[in-house]
Amino acid sequence: MKPEELLHELKYFEDFLKKIGFKRIEGSVYGFLALSENALSSEDIQEGLGLSQSAVSNSLKTLTFYKAVDAREDRNRGCRVYEATEDCLSIVSNVFRKRESDFIREYKLMAERVLKASRDKGASENSVRIKRFKSIVSTCELGEVIIRFVYSLDEMGLSQHLPKVTDKLPGVLDMVSNNAEKGIDVANKIKGLVGNRVKNYMGKISGEPNVG
Repeated sequence: MKPEELLHELKYFEDFLKKIGFKRIEGSVYGFLALSENALSSEDIQEGLGLSQSAVSNSLKTLTFYKAVDAREDRNRGCRVYEATEDCLSIVSNVFRKRESDFIREYKLMAERVLKASRDKGASENSVRIKRFKSIVSTCELGEVIIRFVYSLDEMGLSQHLPKVTDKLPGVLDMVSNNAEKGIDVANKIKGLVGNRVKNYMGKISGEPNVG
């Protein structure tokens, strides 16, 4: 099936990628590649989507930067061709790493500055402002834990275990929501996982004793 036969699906790629910070045109290019069964040249994309050379080139640069698209030289065709990556986890991980983590860190630092300034001026820990900004800091730290967890999955090459992991996570999250102390313990464990500890932990979640 040619990607042209599924062009009506492109709007969903455009909308989704736009909501996570990409341009709509980048969603179109990514969607066109994702729907294609074969690697495509920039000229193929231009022709298929009716876009200019510069628009396609800029979109491919951005998508390649975030590892949403893989590029290689096609000797038979004598040109560079592009494919949507098969590993969607790497896309999320790179978006987190190259953009979202900076936003969260900057927001948390702002909240910490406000907390310090308020405390220096004698504000009570029970004051509305202190409570509000402590909540911002805690929420940012939760985001950082989740991002670090996604990093670990990607860096340790565990994307193949995602179906089993996602099956198990609802139970883990139910435990977190129903028992605050256990939830904090799980969050701390995830936050501190590195190297083989990540593999072993994910092996337990996926039901496999040794993931590596």
